[in-house]
Amino acid sequence: MSERMPTLEINQFELLKSYYDLLQTIQEGLLYVEASFDDENKTEGDRVLGDVLEALSQLEKTNEQLLQEFAENRSFTKFIEQYQPVLNAVLQLEGHMNDMYEKQRIINGDILPLFEKWKTRMEQQIQPYITH
Repeated sequence: MSERMPTLEINQFELLKSYYDLLQTIQEGLLYVEASFDDENKTEGDRVLGDVLEALSQLEKTNEQLLQEFAENRSFTKFIEQYQPVLNAVLQLEGHMNDMYEKQRIINGDILPLFEKWKTRMEQQIQPYITH
């Protein structure tokens, strides 16, 4: 028997919907940055990376808000807390923004795979709230 979804207040629904959309936007940005390393036509890689880093920072702030809003739902908050490895990978970029090879290694080898794995789990947690 599936667990019944609690009724969300409108502000909680809007928060989750915006969060879900932000996850999609970050993934699109990371994929663009990944492609920009090998495609000369994708000239906005650094600008998009800056936007992605800003969005990841916003995600961290929103995670704190979600932890408060959904504190009673331990299974949900557990997934939010699993964002830390993604954040740790992002922090590896510090001091390497001007080293294209190291930046590419960190983004393609650490940030993107960790983010995609975590994002998939978060989407599975969020979708029942925003699609029913």
